Amino acid sequence: FITKIYQALAPDGIFVSIHEGMTHNRTRPASFALSWLPVSMMWQELALDRGQIADAMAEAGFKTICSRPISYGLGTMELDIARK
Repeated sequence: FITKIYQALAPDGIFVSIHEGMTHNRTRPASFALSWLPVSMMWQELALDRGQIADAMAEAGFKTICSRPISYGLGTMELDIARK
């Protein structure tokens, strides 16, 4: 999926992703772990681990990748920014 985004971007294009960035065996941030729990039990795991998107960005060929936690209304999320 990230490879398709990479291919669709113009030269020097930027891709930004904000996601839950789960840690501690997907138990933190607690607010996100609790909100994903029913879906995880009934269907499948949809939450993303911290670093998962950044790793996929690097695999797809992005040259510059910056990741950092950001404060969000429900808790801390992971911000990943990559340049083609």
